[in-house]
Amino acid sequence: MKDVVFDDLDQRLIDALQARPRASWSSLATMLGSSAVTLSRRWERLRSSGAAWMTVAPDLSTGRGSLAMGMALVELQVRTGTLHTTAAELALCPEIATLEMTSGGRSLMLTVIAGDGDALASFLVDTLESMPGVTQVHTHPASRTLMDASGWRLRAEDHDRHGPGTDRARRPMPHGELAGAIARELAKDGRASAAAVAANVGVSTRTARAAVAALVASGHLRFRTEIARPLSGWPVCSWYLIRSTPSRRDEVGRQLSQLREVRAIMQTVGTSDLAVVVWMRSLTDVQELELSIERSLPDVVIEDRVLVFRTVKLMGRLLDEDGRARGFVPLPTYL
Repeated sequence: MKDVVFDDLDQRLIDALQARPRASWSSLATMLGSSAVTLSRRWERLRSSGAAWMTVAPDLSTGRGSLAMGMALVELQVRTGTLHTTAAELALCPEIATLEMTSGGRSLMLTVIAGDGDALASFLVDTLESMPGVTQVHTHPASRTLMDASGWRLRAEDHDRHGPGTDRARRPMPHGELAGAIARELAKDGRASAAAVAANVGVSTRTARAAVAALVASGHLRFRTEIARPLSGWPVCSWYLIRSTPSRRDEVGRQLSQLREVRAIMQTVGTSDLAVVVWMRSLTDVQELELSIERSLPDVVIEDRVLVFRTVKLMGRLLDEDGRARGFVPLPTYL
């Protein structure tokens, strides 16, 4: 990452885009005390270098929910010597939203969003189980997302945390091929202009502008302004697999969501009923955070902790060894 210069204004710009993903450059300029031209150029520099990017994810918290969208956390064990080739092959699968090389009793951790329950079953049985390098598959179906990474902020002290069960004002969700095509364009670039979207999907700018506005207003897409983790100041990533009790699950999720390090929380079906992904400043924070969780939530059990060595893919975005965006594989569906 030596070729990437990342200063205070870059951080404040990313933070502002996390809070207001499609705000105009002029309104962001007023907020940040800069100029629209400067901010636009800075974002283009960050985006073109792969240091930061904006995408969208399906809203998995309410309505259809994670299970209906065919979502699962999947642990894979692969044959010795095949880790990199297997990861590279899997990264091209649309159903795999996020792919991480990990520690412990698994080689890879996958976040799968297949589109629906049947598609998930087909992907697990027909694709993963038949891959030559895969020796073991352990699946945690996800019934609900309590917190997603669109709520994580680079400078959290300047914002309220987005807790579980936060329902946003919604309008009817647009349907049809046009809505799906535009959602895919926004997944590639969450700040794509109406003109750029129109050119790519083959409609008028006016039609694209109205459709983009309707999709954004519906709340069924979650915009994510991402940053290469080594540049974020939070270079260590880990998963915690937690067992709680049914009556306390939502409250446990709410309390976990208030922790600065927590990026996302999903409710899973199995021995562990909560999967929590965190970003931390150093390796020593892994155990310190675990102690903090046990002290504040004495009735929960941390079944396992999984250290991420490298993120190969993040919500469809292919990453290089430095965590920078280098390509994109769209999910099967966003709506």
